[in-house]
Amino acid sequence: MIIISHRGASVVAPENTISAFEESINLGFNHFELDVRRTSDNKLVVIHDADVSRTTNGVGLVRELSFADIKSFDAGSWFSPCYKNEKVPRLREVIKQFSHRATLHIEVKDNSRKSANLLYKAIKKNRVESKVWITSFHKKVIDELLAKEEDFNVGLLLRKDASDKEIGCLEGVGVKMICPHIRVVDRGFVEMWKAKGVLVRPWGLKSDGGLLKKAYECGVYGVTFDDISNIKKVTKV
Repeated sequence: MIIISHRGASVVAPENTISAFEESINLGFNHFELDVRRTSDNKLVVIHDADVSRTTNGVGLVRELSFADIKSFDAGSWFSPCYKNEKVPRLREVIKQFSHRATLHIEVKDNSRKSANLLYKAIKKNRVESKVWITSFHKKVIDELLAKEEDFNVGLLLRKDASDKEIGCLEGVGVKMICPHIRVVDRGFVEMWKAKGVLVRPWGLKSDGGLLKKAYECGVYGVTFDDISNIKKVTKV
C-alpha cells in the first residue's frame, strides 16, 4: 500500500508548498498529493481553497487573481514564522523540481475543462505522464482528460456522501482509479473494483492509524494521509 502525503508533509510544513513537498521526501514518502487551481491569467497554481485567505496573507479568489498577485503573497507565516515568505508555487515549478524524485497526485479543484486542458498540456510538455496521477471530484474534468487520452492516469474522487447507486454507476467511466471516502471501503469493495481493473485509493483518513490499518487490510492501492511524520507510531504497515 502506498502512503501519499496529503498536500505534502502538511503537519510539519505549510500545505501545498515546496517546503511541504521537500519534507515529504525527506521523511521517506515519495508520493505526495497537491491541489491545483487556475488563476485569472490561466496559470495553474498549487493551492487548496478557492479563497487565498486561509493559507496566505492575501485576500480574494484564485480565479480572480493573477499569478503575479498570488506570487506576491506570503504562504508560510500562517503556519509558522520559520516559513515566512514561502510562496504559492506554480504547478510547472513543482513538476520540474519533483517529478524526477516523486510521483505527483494532482487534484484539480476547478470544475473547468479549461483547467483540465492546461493541466494536460503541462504534463505532456514535461513528458511526465508516468509520474503523475490526476484526480478530481468533477466528472467534467475527468471526461475532458480521457477524451484527449483514454489511457491517461486519471482517478475519480467520490464525495463522502456518495450513495451506493452513484458508486455503482461508475463502471464504464474509463478511469484507472477511484477514490472513495474510507467509510465505504471494505475488502469486498476493493476486490470488486480490482476485478474490473480499477485501483482503489481512499481519502478521509487524516491521521487515524486505525483507519490506515483498515485500508491496508482491505488491499487498497494507496491512501492519502496527513501526519506522515507520526506514521511509524500509529501503525506497523
